Order: sequence, then structure tokens, then C-alpha cells
Amino acid sequence: MSSKLDGILLVNKKKGMTSYDVIRKIKLAFKEMDIKTKIGHSGTLDPFAEGLLVILLGKYTRMSDYLMDLEKTYSGTFVQGVGTDTLDLDGEIIERTNTLSPEIILSNISNFIGEQMQVPPFYSALKHNGKKLYEYARKGENITKPPRKIFVYELSISKESSESFSFIARVSKGTYVRKLIYDYTMSLGVASYLTTLKREKMGEFSLEDARVIEEITPENIEKNLMTIKDINLPYERIVLSVDEREKLSNGIRIKTEHDETDVVLLEAENTVFAFGGVKDGQIYTRFFI
Repeated sequence: MSSKLDGILLVNKKKGMTSYDVIRKIKLAFKEMDIKTKIGHSGTLDPFAEGLLVILLGKYTRMSDYLMDLEKTYSGTFVQGVGTDTLDLDGEIIERTNTLSPEIILSNISNFIGEQMQVPPFYSALKHNGKKLYEYARKGENITKPPRKIFVYELSISKESSESFSFIARVSKGTYVRKLIYDYTMSLGVASYLTTLKREKMGEFSLEDARVIEEITPENIEKNLMTIKDINLPYERIVLSVDEREKLSNGIRIKTEHDETDVVLLEAENTVFAFGGVKDGQIYTRFFI
């Protein structure tokens, strides 16, 4: 086995762990395997949440920002009539409202499909003056950030009981699902909070293909690594010759009639070899894979 690994590892994060807990466990496991490689991720999960965490190894850590752009699919459950400060099960109850019939709760979902503006929750990792919002919130100081544009591709809700519901949400990057559900029920006049939350998918990455940390061993680590050839990213590809690839690797830009774009995948010999862009009629590289 190589002492350095490059690729993507899909991990099934357990409830109660932070995303950094997962990375720390991987680092410890790699130390025991005598593997030295850079480790990153493409989007955290709250300790309360569970499910898919995309871990990036070696040169694939450079892809973090691009993978964060992928749409995400979540499943979960919530209860109506009660609100918490964190909008989930881990928080303190701060409000109680009347409840509505399940028929009413299920009646207005279509209004929350599509583009919308979302005010981030007080308990979030967004920063204000160098500090994370949840650090302020824990001290009783709620910082309101400007609303951000999000997109809800899919939202379905099903009745579990008169006060409990399950849901599936497919959303854009930057969407806080606990805030989405709270905003939805508040549009009907009732509070809510999440009781479970699971990330099922991120782009084409699926929880079905992920492993819990304990299942990662020296014998299977390389078999479970994904590379650029294993995934279909939602970026346009430009096919180049071997000679053009060599020029780019030497820092020489390639002339093109392709439209300007910030992100493209550069391919030669049926293999993506770099992330790049097009500007002023020239192809340039952002980084090589």
C-alpha cells in the first residue's frame, strides 16, 4: 500500500460526532497504517446530523470548494408546535405554539420549491467579526446575518403522527435544512424543530457507498478510494491533445474559441487531468489532479 494516498473517501458519520472528529479518527487510523497525506472535506455536518461526509485526500483536497457547490439531499424528521434555539433536538426549548392538522402542514409545500432567500440560523458556523455565530449565540447574543440566496430543488413531507413528520429535501449549497423546515412551518404559523437529519447524497456521491470509520482498514482503504474517473462532476469538459496538456503543465496557456467560464474540466486521453478556466480566449489551469 502507498504511504501517500490521493482520492475521495466516503464516510458515514455517526450522530454525535463532529466532522473534525471524523477527520481526527482518520488521521489516527492513517498513522497506524503509516500513511502520510493531507486530509480535508467538502462540507461539514452538525454533530446532531448523521450521514454522508466526503473526505478528500492528498491532491484531491484542492477540489473542496468545487465539491461544496454540489446539490445535497437530506432526509429527516421534525415535530411541530415547539421551537428550540438551535432548531434541532440538541437545543433548549424557547417557544411553544399551537399545532395544525397534518393536512394543513402538507398543504403549502410547493411555495417552498425553487429560489428563495434564507436568513442563516443563529447557531451556525458562519463568522461575524472573526467569531462563529454559535459562539455568540451560546452567550445569549444572537447575530442576524443578511439573507442568502438558496435553491430548493425538492421538498416532500410525510405524516408520521399528528405532530411528527418526515421529509426529504434536495437543496443547493449554503442551505440550512433545519432553518428551511422551521421557516416552512412558521409560514403556516407554527414552530418546529428537527429530531433527526441525515445527508443522503451530495451530487452523485451517495451514503449507500460510504463506510463508517471502523470499517476502514489497511486492507480495504485503497479499494474504497474514488478518483476523478469514478465521478461525474457537473462541469463542462474541454478535450485537449497530449501536446496541449504538456503545454499547460509547463505553464503555457492554450488558445481557444470556447466561451469564457470560471470552471471547466480539462481532459486528455480520456482522463481529466486538471481543473481550469477560459478567459480572454485562452485556457488556463487552476490545479492539476
